[in-house]
Parts: sequence; C-alpha cells; structure tokens
Amino acid sequence: MRWPWRRGPQARREAALREAAPGPLRDYLSVPFPDGDLPLAELPLLALDLETTGLDVRRDRVLSAGFVPVDGLRIDLAGARHLVVRDSGAQRNRSDGWLNERRWTLSHKATSIRAARMGLGYAWFPEENIREELDSGALRRLPLTEGSERFATLYLVYADRVAAGPGTRRLVEILREQVAENCRVAPTGARQ
Repeated sequence: MRWPWRRGPQARREAALREAAPGPLRDYLSVPFPDGDLPLAELPLLALDLETTGLDVRRDRVLSAGFVPVDGLRIDLAGARHLVVRDSGAQRNRSDGWLNERRWTLSHKATSIRAARMGLGYAWFPEENIREELDSGALRRLPLTEGSERFATLYLVYADRVAAGPGTRRLVEILREQVAENCRVAPTGARQ
C-alpha cells in the first residue's frame, strides 16, 4: 500500500475529483494535469493575484483579484477584464453600452488604477488622478474614435440663497471660477 502523500499529482487529483461536489472545483479537477515532461513554455497558464485583508479564511476577505492568461511565453491581454470602480451614484445600474459581462467591479479607485497599471484591463479615470502614471508612461490613453471622454453634470445649489453669508458667496465665486477655468463644456449630445 502507498501512503496518500506519496501518490502522484494525477492520483491525488482523481481522489479529490471523486469527493468534489458539482461546481467549479469539480470542473477544474475533471481535467487531467499536463504531462510532467511538457516544457513550461508550452503550457497555457493563468497568473492569479489575490489581495486580501489578511490570511485567515474564516475572518478575512478578498479585496481584489487580478489575473492574466499566459499562453506559452505570450501574455494574453485579450483575456483581461474591464476594470470598474464601484459607483455609488443614483444611476449606478445604468449601462452606457460599454459595460458587459467581462467587466470587473472594484470597490476603490486606487485598486482599479493599480490593476490597469498591471495591464489587467482598461478604465476611464479622471485625468488628475492618473497624471503621474500618464507622464511616466505607466498608463496611456487608448486611441478611441468614440467615447474617449466622459462628462459629468455639475449643480450648485444654495440651501437658502438670500441667507447666504459672505463666506458662502465667496465659495460660490471660487467654485464657478475653477469650473470655468478647469472644466470643458460637454459638446451638445455628449454622453454624460
């Protein structure tokens, strides 16, 4: 009799397959491992990176997952997913035609920027948030013929315009000046 830890990887895979419930793990285990003599450069691989809050699976959680397919010696960026920072706005369930089942929804802008820097996908970012990455070449603008810019509607609302004091009125002036100086007006009919 051979001890269980002395069995080869195929035997361990087959034993685990017999006990696995239907689902992704069983699907994974149902595919035989490649021949051990096959050169690594000829294997299709998936590079996976998990960021977690810690290492205790009972208490900690996954913050983000990054993966990229590697086909032999070629990194397959076509397998990357669209990176989306979770939008907490009122219209967050809308789709502007670019959202699809291949997107990733990430909960923090910094995580999305890091994933884009790693080449795992693309995203729309406010230019001021990625100025350093653009200047260094870590990120670059995609040469899109349409949809390369996003526009947002800004509203300035007084709680009580008549009762607004000099500080509030000055703040309004500063906001209007900054918007006029730093923000372009969306072309008529532009998607917001």
